[in-house]
Amino acid sequence: MRKKTIIISVLIIIIGIIISIKIFKNDTEGFKRGKSSDVYRLNSKGTVIAIDKKKKTLVVSIINDELFKDGQTTLNCENVYGFENLDLKVGDKIIFYYFSHNNYNNEPFKIEAIETNNQS
Repeated sequence: MRKKTIIISVLIIIIGIIISIKIFKNDTEGFKRGKSSDVYRLNSKGTVIAIDKKKKTLVVSIINDELFKDGQTTLNCENVYGFENLDLKVGDKIIFYYFSHNNYNNEPFKIEAIETNNQS
């Protein structure tokens, strides 16, 4: 009887761990895709106007985006992995990614990633 109780207890613990892992994995995936307006990973397109590798900033002319009404903004690239090693030049077209909750009233605008799009 004691052996049966131990086996059932171990099975319950294993099932609990599996369910916890599934829930955590789903929450992480939801964060990447965005479940609410505070966690969307958004993107915008622009053309590089100026680069400051020391300050980790870019000045970008925005291409058709309602969020940037003046058409130009400074991007804070401190969170961009490997920013120092990116081969960016003035005139390059980029797509930059950001979370909306990081950017309320921020200048320069905080971004998370950059993708170069020089073929266009």
